Amino acid sequence: MNWKVFIIASASFALSLFPQNIFGCSEPDLVDYYTSFFSEGASGTPEYKPFYYNAMLRFYDDAEWYEEAAPKSYDDDRLIQEWASFCKTPIADAAEFIYKVKKSDVDKLLAAKGTIPATFPDSLRRNAMVQCLSSSKHTATLQYLQFAKTIEPYVSEGDWENPVERDSLKMNGFIATADKRYHEATDAFLKDKYAFQRCRLAFYNNRYQDCIRWYDEHFTPQNTSAVNAMAHSYKGGSQFRLDRKKEAAYTFSKVFDPAASTKKQHMLGFLWATDFSNAALEEEYSALARNDVEKAKLLGMFALHGIDYRLPTLEKVFALDPSSPMLPVLAIREINKVEEQYLTPMLDESVRKWFFYERENGPDEAKSKQYISDLTRFFEKLSAHKATAQPALYLTGAAYLSYLAKDYSKAKTYIEQAKKHKASGRLNDQVQLTQLLVMASDDPKIDAAVEQEILPAVQWLAGKAKTDEEYALFARNFFNAVLAPRYEQQGDLPRAALAYGEIGYVQEKMNTAQLLTLYQLYGKNDATGFEKFMLNNAYFKRDEVVDVIGTSYLRDRRFDLAVEWLKKAGKPADLVETKYDYRTDKTTNINVDPFFDYLNDWQRFDKKGTKPYTKLSLAEKLLETQKKLDTVKSVEQRAKLNYLLGTAYYNMSYYG
Repeated sequence: MNWKVFIIASASFALSLFPQNIFGCSEPDLVDYYTSFFSEGASGTPEYKPFYYNAMLRFYDDAEWYEEAAPKSYDDDRLIQEWASFCKTPIADAAEFIYKVKKSDVDKLLAAKGTIPATFPDSLRRNAMVQCLSSSKHTATLQYLQFAKTIEPYVSEGDWENPVERDSLKMNGFIATADKRYHEATDAFLKDKYAFQRCRLAFYNNRYQDCIRWYDEHFTPQNTSAVNAMAHSYKGGSQFRLDRKKEAAYTFSKVFDPAASTKKQHMLGFLWATDFSNAALEEEYSALARNDVEKAKLLGMFALHGIDYRLPTLEKVFALDPSSPMLPVLAIREINKVEEQYLTPMLDESVRKWFFYERENGPDEAKSKQYISDLTRFFEKLSAHKATAQPALYLTGAAYLSYLAKDYSKAKTYIEQAKKHKASGRLNDQVQLTQLLVMASDDPKIDAAVEQEILPAVQWLAGKAKTDEEYALFARNFFNAVLAPRYEQQGDLPRAALAYGEIGYVQEKMNTAQLLTLYQLYGKNDATGFEKFMLNNAYFKRDEVVDVIGTSYLRDRRFDLAVEWLKKAGKPADLVETKYDYRTDKTTNINVDPFFDYLNDWQRFDKKGTKPYTKLSLAEKLLETQKKLDTVKSVEQRAKLNYLLGTAYYNMSYYG
């Protein structure tokens, strides 16, 4: 079993214990599979989101494929922006025409010779692109669009169920047409477009050398057309198909733009060409770069993928280009790797044991500790460099890593240095969260003074959790993985229960004395602000605690006290089991009689009571039977009563 799969399996089980509240606020998924307290958003680089750290997915945002599609934005689609600028039309109209209008509509518009066809629906007639291109001066433009839509079926990827069938001879005809019109075109805008289509058709018709030659023939570094980058990627693809992987990787690094809609496709081409960011290839591949900035970008792309620690690569990127825009996201990727491969196993015994058992497939604890130290020093170096745009980010990262190393004094120093830079937005949030983690961990014991000190920060975190999905996860992690375990280590299970916020913990982990201590908090006249906060935000409420106390007295066989407490618990739930009949596909409720002598457990489905028991009625019957046992003298009667109690005890047990 792969260690990554084990982590998500273990995390999924653990997180399923916690419900949808402030303390346990989300279901596990392919992003939330390890314990994290450091936000990728703190990098201030949302355009890099696909490359945020995730060991389970190729791209971080691949987990969003199933989400309800939001209205598409074309802000990063340079092709649509270029067409909108060409016709001076709104972006939405340009996108509607370029991506959705059928070839038959373009044919009609071309045939209309300077007018809008009467057969066009009103929505199409109102489209600003249609109004622009209907002018007779745009005949050549319409001819290009007609050609582009004609060849579209031959230059699409298709899918597994509907693979594209390409006619090589027909595609050669299209290539000849594109080449002829390229040479005839006098408008630079259209000349670029035909040059692109020529490269595109050549790639899909396996004419890779032609694709490379035609790209180099027309496109120059000074060409700012949107199709330059698109044609450039086909050059990279052609190099890859010709097994010139080193050149392909360099090409994809040159065309890679994290702000463009094509960033994932270009990164995927880079991954194929680099054996999915094989670190052993870095030196050889980066030698192709023509200057330090290009080399830093190529090395940075190596570090945008994979689960291995990549500090040496980050150090090279920094040395080559201290102002590289990749450094913030690369830095946080390394922090997240430490969280996944060091913090999570240290917090979860089952994951830790698996790592030690599968050392060859999992991270090494000693290696991670040394890495934390090395990474902290690197962040400190980054923060002090004059070319660094976000020193507060690296200081906060150093503070968080010091927290993981339990060097709280150093963490506090870094936090104070970060505050001097007056960070804003998500970076400021990260500073506050890191400070809370240190405050909650620094003292040997969490006492009333510590609780009072961290209360404002805890309230802030809970408030963030209500409106911010990522901070909802951080809040859950703080209460479940930091605060609750500390209370458990102190032997304070009532407070641990409030931090976990889950009734299952109260039911399964606490004895009667601990439950009574928890209950007393609800009626405490001088409750502290921290106690009130915890009580108000725990998922379980007072009546549920009362019910568990009554149940615990049942376990203790203190039936008189069980009756007393269960009477306070509100309306009791019926004690029923369900029986599924596969023949009728129906489920029925069974009133099981705890005092009936079932010779076999399955007989409970055949012998059911006319009236369901509740915990209260069960406790009352047990108390009544116990009192009779204390008064009767007959050996036979006492034997029957003892047998009745024994039957009830068995049916109340795990095996009953």
